[in-house]
Amino acid sequence: MYKAFFNLAHNPFDLTPNPACFVPTKRHNEALASLYYGVRRHKGFVVVTGEVGTGKTLLLRCLLQLLEDSKDIGYAYVFNSRLSPTEFLQYAASDFGLSATGKNKGELLFELSQFLIARNAKKMTTVLIVDEAHDLSRDVLEEVRLLSNLETRDDKLLQILLVGQPELDAKLDSFGLRQLKQRIALRTHLEALTLDETKTTLNSVCRLPGPTRLRPLCFL
Repeated sequence: MYKAFFNLAHNPFDLTPNPACFVPTKRHNEALASLYYGVRRHKGFVVVTGEVGTGKTLLLRCLLQLLEDSKDIGYAYVFNSRLSPTEFLQYAASDFGLSATGKNKGELLFELSQFLIARNAKKMTTVLIVDEAHDLSRDVLEEVRLLSNLETRDDKLLQILLVGQPELDAKLDSFGLRQLKQRIALRTHLEALTLDETKTTLNSVCRLPGPTRLRPLCFL
C-alpha cells in the first residue's frame, strides 16, 4: 500500500536490517568507526551495546559490508548465542570454513589456532562477530576470553566483536568476568535518537529527491 501510494522503490517499514537505511548519527558513526578501527588495528575485543531497536544489528550489517570489500579480512558471524561452549566453537569453526563435525573442544581449538596462525602468516585479519551476545552464558563468555589468548608476541590472531543489549554490560561488569572486561579495548553504547536528531533526520528525508527520500526512515 505504502509503496504504491507514495511511488516508493522499497518498503519503508521493512524490519529487515538494510545498510541502505542506515542513519549516520554521531553516536552511530562513532560505534561503526570503533568496530572497524578495532578490526583494522587488531585491538582484540570490541563491545557495542544498546537497547532493542537502537540499530545494533544494522550497524553490524554495515560493518560486514565494509569487511566484504576488504580482501584481507575473513569473519565468522554467530547470531545464535544460546549455545554450549562446544556448540559455540563448532559454529564459529564451521563459519570460518573449517570441518567441525564430531570434534571435541580440544580438537576444535587446535583447528582454530592452526587456521589463525596460517592467516596471520599471510598478513590476513580474522574476525569473530557475535550478535545477541547478551544471551551468551558465562561459560561461553569465558571460552571467548580464552580464544583471545591466541596471539603472537606482537599481535592478536583473532579480533572479537561482541554486540548485544545492556544485559551484556551487566555481565561484563560482574566480578566473575573481570578478566574478560580487562581485555576489552573499545566499548560503545548506542542510544535512541534524540529529539533534535529525529527532527534533523526527518528534515533531510523531506529534502532528498525521488525514491531515496524515505531511505533513512527504514532505520526509524
